[in-house]
Amino acid sequence: MKTYIHQISRRFFQIAFFLFITISHAHSQTLGEAILYSSYDYVGTARMAGVGGAFGALGGDQGAIAINPASLGTYYKSEFIISPMFFGSSSETDFANQTVGSNIAADITFFNMGLVIANKSSSRSKWKTSNFAISYNKLTDFERNIKFQGTSEGSIVQRFAERANGNDLNSLDPFEAGVAYDALALIGPLDGNTYETDIVDGQETMKSQTIRSDGGMSELSLAWAGIYDDKIQLGFSLGIPFLNYSYNKTYSEMAIDEKSPFRALNYLENLTTSGSGINFKAGIIAMPVPNLRIGASIASPSNFSLDDEYSTALIYQYIDNQGQSQQGSSESPEGFFSYDFNNPWRSTGSIAYLVKTGEVRGFVSAEIDYLGYTNSSYDLTTESDNSGDFLLQEDLNNQINTQLKNAVNFRAGGE
Repeated sequence: MKTYIHQISRRFFQIAFFLFITISHAHSQTLGEAILYSSYDYVGTARMAGVGGAFGALGGDQGAIAINPASLGTYYKSEFIISPMFFGSSSETDFANQTVGSNIAADITFFNMGLVIANKSSSRSKWKTSNFAISYNKLTDFERNIKFQGTSEGSIVQRFAERANGNDLNSLDPFEAGVAYDALALIGPLDGNTYETDIVDGQETMKSQTIRSDGGMSELSLAWAGIYDDKIQLGFSLGIPFLNYSYNKTYSEMAIDEKSPFRALNYLENLTTSGSGINFKAGIIAMPVPNLRIGASIASPSNFSLDDEYSTALIYQYIDNQGQSQQGSSESPEGFFSYDFNNPWRSTGSIAYLVKTGEVRGFVSAEIDYLGYTNSSYDLTTESDNSGDFLLQEDLNNQINTQLKNAVNFRAGGE
């Protein structure tokens, strides 16, 4: 019987998705995405999940290879395994002191699939095993449904006007101010290339937003490990992580004041981010006494090359000077941007004790991760020489350094 004892993990998903709620440019280079792409929510196999993920000092389970590749050394026979799992999440949002009920997302996916090729050495060699493995692991699931609604002053149209001010029609941002002008939400350009809206200062509007996200991070891993002299296990792995993330935002406003020319709007944002990277892991497990295992591992940052595809659209409803209801709509062009992102170093320490009482065998295990979130970074100039992209890169990396903190995760379990 497996017993889950305790797990403490400083997860950043709620923070990240809160940041996504704010209105932003269609690109995915934000602090929120930096948090999301740096998060580590690995489940592993069903057995590993059953003990809270604390398996780094133990062997004989493919899920542990992604944490500490030295655990591969314990295998004395080859194995192929598939671990499908059900993933579920729920969240609750609050806007302007108005709480929206739980938002639920669910998914069925493969969290682990792999092949271990075990090689038992001859009795003369101090290397007792020399094992190889190829595995696929789901590291993070991005599927979320989030919604908020409430009443507050102001409108997104005022933001569009601010972005338009000072620009002629040919210079408007095609993803925000441009679609707003084409959808008849902006009036102008007036003197000095300024723009007006149907919204007056202090006007309240009913606001709501729905965010649906999908995708995740997975990793293809090639690993080697062996046991030396029945005292030490050493292991190394090369990881090729894959990232696939998409979201659809639908932001809506409705007028409260019946005398206001503004009636309603829907602003849609679509984003797809995809790419791959590379990382390296090394681990060791010491066996000072027969029943004790002490492990340590380190994982390098994953250097991702990412591509964004994005677009926006706006539908705007208003009352014209003749009192007639009118509607304007516009769609942006398809945007594309390539860049690099490095997520943080991760180090793990673990300890396990094997227990035998009569015919009952089991273990207790504990594990601690250290993740250097402040070491994450964007490189937006890999395929761009635009000075604006360089300034955004500097600003984002400064936000990461000043607003994020390094984190410690603790897991413990028993079987």
